[in-house]
Amino acid sequence: MLVPADLVLSIAPFLAPYLVVAVLVADGPLRPRLAPALRTLALAVPGVLLLNAAWLLPSVTGYRAQYETLQLSPGQLLPPRQQAEEDAADAVR
Repeated sequence: MLVPADLVLSIAPFLAPYLVVAVLVADGPLRPRLAPALRTLALAVPGVLLLNAAWLLPSVTGYRAQYETLQLSPGQLLPPRQQAEEDAADAVR
């Protein structure tokens, strides 16, 4: 994932008021000020969606990665079988 969703979503609520204030504060007629803002949104929204497609598509389709997890006891660093082999090798030395 290139851009974590929480980073994008945490900024989103501040973008709309910023756009409104930026358009209203600028001098001149309203329509010429809205055109660049709409062009920016027309590029930014699909761009963010494409960058996040690696996160969005699996989430939408319900795909879940199958991770291999180790069943370790709290003091163990190796899986039980490998730990037994290491202990046996240490006993021989």
